[in-house]
Amino acid sequence: MRKRSAPGSGCATIFTALAAVFGLLSLCVLLAVAALFINPQLNPVEALRPPTEIAFEPLPTLIVIPTETPSNTPPPATSTPTIEPSATFTRTPRGTPTVTPTRTPLPPTKSPTPSATFTATPSRTPSFTPTGPTPTPSNTRSAFTFTLDRGSPSYVSNIANSNGCAWFGMSGQVIDLQKRGVVGFFVHVEGGGVNVDAPTGSQPKYGSSGWEVTLGSAPVDSTTTYKVQLRNGAGQPQSDTINIPTFNDCTRNHILITFVQNH
Repeated sequence: MRKRSAPGSGCATIFTALAAVFGLLSLCVLLAVAALFINPQLNPVEALRPPTEIAFEPLPTLIVIPTETPSNTPPPATSTPTIEPSATFTRTPRGTPTVTPTRTPLPPTKSPTPSATFTATPSRTPSFTPTGPTPTPSNTRSAFTFTLDRGSPSYVSNIANSNGCAWFGMSGQVIDLQKRGVVGFFVHVEGGGVNVDAPTGSQPKYGSSGWEVTLGSAPVDSTTTYKVQLRNGAGQPQSDTINIPTFNDCTRNHILITFVQNH
């Protein structure tokens, strides 16, 4: 007859086995923790591993090579060899023989006989020297009775009125042989749109035979535009037709013209 075991002995065996298993697992865990503590790189979780140290190679050491500093040291002076004069052979000239010239008589030459030479004497040509005063050239007589006076025309600023440079014209007088004013004549002026006969004596402010013609309201430059001629009461010319130059100049906008009788 089999002997029955006590009911509590089976349970004790199971608990003993479980305790042994848990003890073994605990030992394994402790060993694993110790291994991870010693070498963290064994951790299966990569994020929990410590960063791997990168080994850097040491940099090469910089070696400073000293440079040679040039020094301004003059080279040692070298002695210049002194050239000793050498003996020079001087040739002493010997006596030079003297040549005595021998006189050779020349053959006699015939001297030419001088002949008489005729020299012509210039004759004096009489010259005529005029005596008396040197004749003075006279002016050519004009075909007309009246000509322009010496210094005419002359140019001044406006003296005819108070318009200043806003006036342009000419004026003057007519003088006979006795230096008297001549009235009853006409000064014919034409050019630049002007064709006027100014009676002498109409502008006594220029003299007893004074006359005046207005050419415009401003001076102009011209050489052959304006012409003047003295005429008598019948309109017959008493002078040549004369070109009167003009200037675009306020100091020369008034032209003075005087006719004088020449014969």
